[in-house]
Amino acid sequence: MGPTRKASEWAASLNFEDIPKSAVDKAKLQILSVLAACAYGAKSSKVRLLQKAVRRGGTPNSGPCSIIGNGKAGLWDALYLNAASSVVHDFDDYLFAGHTGHSSVLVSLAIAELLAVEGTPISGRHLLASQVAANEVGGRLGASMLFGPHNGQMWSYIHLLGASVAASKLLGLDAEQTESAIGLAFSQPNYPLVASFMGSDAKQLIASQPTVDGAKGAFQAAEGLIGAKGILEDKGGFWAKFHKDALSKMFSGFGSAWVTESTSYKIYPGCAYLDTAEDALFEVMEQFARDRARPLNPEDVKAIKIEAGMLTAGMETMSGWYRKDHILPMNVNFSAALSSAITIIAGRLTPAELEPEFYLPIESQILDLASRVQILTSAEMTAAMLPEDESASKLDLREILKKSEDALEGVDFCAYQARFPAKLTLITSEGKEYLARQDIPLGGAGRPAHETQKLVRDKVFGAMGESVAKELLRAVDELEDLTDASSIMGPLAEMS
Repeated sequence: MGPTRKASEWAASLNFEDIPKSAVDKAKLQILSVLAACAYGAKSSKVRLLQKAVRRGGTPNSGPCSIIGNGKAGLWDALYLNAASSVVHDFDDYLFAGHTGHSSVLVSLAIAELLAVEGTPISGRHLLASQVAANEVGGRLGASMLFGPHNGQMWSYIHLLGASVAASKLLGLDAEQTESAIGLAFSQPNYPLVASFMGSDAKQLIASQPTVDGAKGAFQAAEGLIGAKGILEDKGGFWAKFHKDALSKMFSGFGSAWVTESTSYKIYPGCAYLDTAEDALFEVMEQFARDRARPLNPEDVKAIKIEAGMLTAGMETMSGWYRKDHILPMNVNFSAALSSAITIIAGRLTPAELEPEFYLPIESQILDLASRVQILTSAEMTAAMLPEDESASKLDLREILKKSEDALEGVDFCAYQARFPAKLTLITSEGKEYLARQDIPLGGAGRPAHETQKLVRDKVFGAMGESVAKELLRAVDELEDLTDASSIMGPLAEMS
């Protein structure tokens, strides 16, 4: 049985009762994190422009599905715009290996709304099963492309797979129909371009079209259209054209290994590769404040040295290719130097600091301070991306990659650690040094569960305000008992 069929059969047969509580808990936090990212994103000036463009050429300002913070629309427009809101600030979540939440959460919630209007509401348990199924197949597709032409958010084709699987489950498709849905979704798979993603407003679209196309595949299959079988592994299929040495062995361990358990949640807007540097910077700022009884100011900074792993340093270099005459939000998302400068000036790093009204008036100050931040590729930090402890209590990617087949069979993703180590040294104008190091970012897999839960809930309150946040938290806490999961979205469409 090929990987595509294996994934289809497992996903079609998955029931809520099959999912371990640890994965359910992670999935519920993922709903909160994605919706908080969307709520922040809906306020973005970039998303507002996109909404106007889509509204002009799309459906009227009504429909069964919520556009978070901007009313209702048809299913396709809602998915397209909500995915953009989720991505625009890079304020999402991620697992091993991929940013699956843009499709797994948003497709499940939007179709729940559609089905409720059609008179066939789905339960919270059914919604969680569709979301987790999408995470599991999407994460495995990302893992198969670990050494392919893309990385991170640019594994955007995982949304073709995740969206088609989530929609197939909610529409009640069997394994054969689900495989058809996947084949239809992959009829014209997307190949993201770095220039667009790192250098233009198209960044916010990275998940939008594949999420829509993936869900459409399921609706087409539900009407009887037939997609190509084995579309991932076929000699003329996805892997053959995108990455001939793809790790197909990652399509294994369904039911014994749950990549959903590896989910990490961002507490700063920006690429995950800069999160530990931000954590270390905030610690250094606290050290300075305790020492001097006042906040750190830009004039206090002589230099900042960030020693980081190859991914963080590589991100800094690549994103530098696309910096223009003026700062753009995506420049900040992919730069530890720019993010550090804004953090020191503002005393925080939130989506509000990515708006032109904040950064343009002080652009020269930001650039001057960022010029004093040095990003160094550190062999020590790169090595620390993998855990030193290779005992059974830790998940070691090296051991997974050594397997010739069934690479994920029995892997315990509860032991996964999202390690992007960074060491930050602040040298003040007076010559004093402050040092901090962070290996696993706050909110990352491997941090204490109670700490992460509080951070995600704080993110929801910050995005939505107390009234809407409390209502959403209550609904997600009680999700397993809801008979109509569409009620989650109730207060979000009209949220200002």
